[in-house]
Amino acid sequence: MSDPDDNVGGSPKVHIGRACDHCRSRKIRCDRATPCANCVAAGIQCKTSKDRPQVQRQRVLISGQYERKIDAMEERLHSVETLLMETNKMLRSLLNKEHTISPSSTLTPDVRDTRASFTVDVNMDRSVNGPYDGETSLMAHSRNARRVIEHLLQSTPSMSSDPEVIDALKTLHAAMQGPSRTEASLLRPGPTDEDQESPRTTLPPQESVFNIIRGAQAADCLFFSIWLPFFTPDEFMHLCDQLYSDFDSCSLATKTTLYGGLHYMFAEYLSACKTPFDSIYWAHAQSFKLLFESCLRRYSVLSIPTFDNVLALVFGAGHAIQVSDYASAWPMVSTAANMCQALGWHRLPDGYARDAEAQRILFWLIYYFDKCLSLRLGRSSNIQDFDISVSYPKDPVESEYRSWHLWFLTLIDIATAHGLIYEQLYSPGSMQQLPKQRSQRVLELEFRLDAIAYKSSSIVESTVYRRQYMIYLVKSNAVVIGCLRTLTYRAASPSEGRAGFDIDPRCLSAARLTLRLHQDAIEHVRDRQDGSANDYANWTILNSPFTPFIVLFCHVIVSFDLDDLKLMEAFTISLESLNLRTARPMLNFRVLCETFLLLATRYIRMSTREMHVRDQVPVFSPDSSHATPSSSGYPTAQGRLNRIDLSQEGGNSGGFNFLPPGIFENWLSGSQDFDQLELVM
Repeated sequence: MSDPDDNVGGSPKVHIGRACDHCRSRKIRCDRATPCANCVAAGIQCKTSKDRPQVQRQRVLISGQYERKIDAMEERLHSVETLLMETNKMLRSLLNKEHTISPSSTLTPDVRDTRASFTVDVNMDRSVNGPYDGETSLMAHSRNARRVIEHLLQSTPSMSSDPEVIDALKTLHAAMQGPSRTEASLLRPGPTDEDQESPRTTLPPQESVFNIIRGAQAADCLFFSIWLPFFTPDEFMHLCDQLYSDFDSCSLATKTTLYGGLHYMFAEYLSACKTPFDSIYWAHAQSFKLLFESCLRRYSVLSIPTFDNVLALVFGAGHAIQVSDYASAWPMVSTAANMCQALGWHRLPDGYARDAEAQRILFWLIYYFDKCLSLRLGRSSNIQDFDISVSYPKDPVESEYRSWHLWFLTLIDIATAHGLIYEQLYSPGSMQQLPKQRSQRVLELEFRLDAIAYKSSSIVESTVYRRQYMIYLVKSNAVVIGCLRTLTYRAASPSEGRAGFDIDPRCLSAARLTLRLHQDAIEHVRDRQDGSANDYANWTILNSPFTPFIVLFCHVIVSFDLDDLKLMEAFTISLESLNLRTARPMLNFRVLCETFLLLATRYIRMSTREMHVRDQVPVFSPDSSHATPSSSGYPTAQGRLNRIDLSQEGGNSGGFNFLPPGIFENWLSGSQDFDQLELVM
């Protein structure tokens, strides 16, 4: 007997291999018959769609170009991850350092109020390339000065809303951000840098290079005199010939030294020649510079300690300082110092052999770089004075070079002063000293700087060879010594009863004298074509902890000293007159100075105006045409300050009744903000 559902309408059922469309759409179980029981019960037509034929997929081949792009994206993602991890570690270490290196609670109030440790402010302005450059003293001084002027302006609404002041503060903030990430640095690979060495075909023509070498030798270029202890002109020519004739056999150290030497020799000779050379020669100089920097990037801290490697690194460190790339100079100096100690040069016995004398000179060059960068960057030096037993370089046989030998010994003394100032006054360990101990350190450094200044001033009298250039070097030394004096006295504890006047009078005198010595040096190098202006900008102003300008700014906004304000203006204007091959490093410093000058001028004018309204004291304010930010975002010094008569008792010493109580006393004495900042450039 059959089921009635098995034959609806007399049509037989046919079993199929898949569910019907109706059951599949409703997602119910199908008996896979035609028609199925569900469709019969629903009274609808049972349909079953056929399976779609599978279309064979076509494989898409990825070209080598796309594979390279994918690899590049993976590398960039990896670099971003690495940078984020390093940034996170750096922030954690800074936070820990802020708590661990802060002045001890056992210090007396006077010491804590007058000193500043070398911890870095976590909230300081940092650009994306902060980890490369770190914190420097000028930025620390400038940042504190900016905070003080901002506090003062906020206390006076009429000042804080002034458009000129707002623009100046924005410009100051931008100038303190540090160098742009797009600026060249030896720590960052160049646009054409590759893992492979540059081929022989990238060298300028041999005949053109040899013509310049012969011309520079005939013109007695200073390049050969400076590097004479390491190679004679004939030896340098022989090395160049070897570079062109047997390129592959030349070591990395030889190529680095030759590329760097040729670049600077080209630049010196082409600048000094009265007859202009074709522009192609300047292009050759630039080519050697790029090759030089490419070789420096290939150096490793694991390089074998040899004389040639040390010489190449000294060339590189000098080049980095010349272009104000101090973040790159430090690792090269550190590596060279480690090589010197591995070779035992810091303990060389006395001897007159040429090789030993060259090693001795090279060691003291590294010592000079090391100590100067130590103070500027606020880091412990690589070479400690107590670990040195090597003697100074011997007197040269040629009498014409003896004054230059004395100048080199003076440089060593100046370098020693750099190291002692950091170690005894500004290192974290020196923060634990009592005020009496610090005062004694300041006195000892004062005597040392006096002796160095006297020794330096007597060099010109005995100079025969290149006397004019030696005059410039001595004037430059005087400016550096003035900067060191200012920094030394800035660390002096104020005497009792003078807590309200926080800047030591000796510090003010040293700052004023330094700016006047700077004007004297500028007059000597202003119109010279021998590159001395460029050397002065990079090796004196930017390489030194140039804090006198900031010290005067702090004094001016407290005392309204118009003579100091005009001295600041003269200094700022003098920076514009320097004829530099590379103006960018000096431009950043000039923008900083011009903005501080504008803020000081505006603050004095508006403060005296308010005092006039409050006390009815007749005053005359400065001309508003003084330095204002230009449309390009960089302020320029325009006009001169008019004579200002504050017409109050005590001359132009100013009054403090209009100032927020305690701000200047607390900040300039060091108790506000300074404990979280470095103080050395």
